Amino acid sequence: MTQELLEVFSLDGICQGTRERNQFYEDIKKEYAETGVISLKIEIIRVLFQTTVGRLFLQKRSMLKSENFGMWDKTVGGMF
Repeated sequence: MTQELLEVFSLDGICQGTRERNQFYEDIKKEYAETGVISLKIEIIRVLFQTTVGRLFLQKRSMLKSENFGMWDKTVGGMF
């Protein structure tokens, strides 16, 4: 199965190329554990749906997700 490729950026927004999703997150976690900071980011979009009386639509993440499993999350999100 082909891994999803992410465009990776420096913190000041300069494109650093692409990386496979799993590798990017592995690298970021390792860097943060070693230094307490990160030097790369990805651009994402988040959409929240709100009713006319101010209620938000959320979804509970699958227990099969590798990150934040079983937690409440926005309904729509991803890379652009």
